[in-house]
Amino acid sequence: MRVTAVGGADLLDEAFDSGALMPPENLQLGLGVGDIGGYPFDGYRTVLQVRVLTATGNVVPSVMFGEASVHGYRISMVDPVSEPNGGHDLTIEVTRAPATLVFALFVMFLMWALTVLAVALAIEEIHSGRWIDVELIALFGVLLFAFPAVRNSVPNAPALGVLGDFVAYFWCEIALGLGLVALLATHLRRRGAH
Repeated sequence: MRVTAVGGADLLDEAFDSGALMPPENLQLGLGVGDIGGYPFDGYRTVLQVRVLTATGNVVPSVMFGEASVHGYRISMVDPVSEPNGGHDLTIEVTRAPATLVFALFVMFLMWALTVLAVALAIEEIHSGRWIDVELIALFGVLLFAFPAVRNSVPNAPALGVLGDFVAYFWCEIALGLGLVALLATHLRRRGAH
């Protein structure tokens, strides 16, 4: 018997003698449709094609069944198609697991909430005319340098520059950086005035 499988990125073509053990084989599937830049809402799609033939090339009646599980991802087998030539096509869709998506959204919300509250506190402090609390300056510094670690704690977080960064991380870092500069400048100006 001969088994051929195509995964987009790899090809498997194995022949087996009668009664021989068919060991598991690895086949790399190319993730076609999809872009990591959409993280955490990214999704991918690929097609696995398998044919089982006799040594002479005749089709062997077969059924293809697939299941997969990878931590942090939801993998779905959809649109199974049996071809007239005896082959089987199975479309595989890969998306982020709900827990990963919820956690990524929570981290984005948390960054925005902390940033908005800290900036509101800084604006109030600057407009009050009082001395700027050193603790508030320290809070801005801590948040500014803690957010990269918080951002990277999201499961399967890719390198910088994905959608989630443009939705929250970059803007929060800019706002905290500008707020810290404004607090320090106001602190120095008021110190120099006295």
